[in-house]
Amino acid sequence: MNKTMIPVAAMLSALLVGPVAASPHGGGPGKAGGQGAEQRLERMTEQLDLSAEQQQAMAAIFDAQASQRAKMRAQMREQIDAVLTEEQRAKRAELRAERIDQRVARMAERLDLSAEQSTQLKALFTENQNAGRSSRAGSGSMREQLASILTVDQLAELGKGRDKGRQGKGDNSDCNR
Repeated sequence: MNKTMIPVAAMLSALLVGPVAASPHGGGPGKAGGQGAEQRLERMTEQLDLSAEQQQAMAAIFDAQASQRAKMRAQMREQIDAVLTEEQRAKRAELRAERIDQRVARMAERLDLSAEQSTQLKALFTENQNAGRSSRAGSGSMREQLASILTVDQLAELGKGRDKGRQGKGDNSDCNR
């Protein structure tokens, strides 16, 4: 590949992905505005007619950025915890647990989850929240983990919400916070 293509690809990525990653729904794998790196790459491939080499370069860029964001989030959490008192850290953990409960409740209502599915999702979200993104990669993508819990119909319904969120017509917070 031409050596000038990689910087050009990186600049295109920053221009196209930057506004999405800065959206209120966050960034990172499975997140960037409700859109994971795979979907982002697929869309860019279609829109920009990327070659196989360009796709590989873009995937490497996305992976590197996701890793950097995960490290920054972990570092930020450590810095925040260092500032908080023990009581404040406990309250923060409680608030995070409440957000997970709310997320699962929204999903249960929208997807008609069984009690077992709700319990499994709560455990998954808690584990993912407590672990850094970098350690999540070893246990499979969020999509794979959700696929092991939800039915095909539930996954399709969840996908509809993601699509609505991407278009600014709905709330995709059930699957991307």
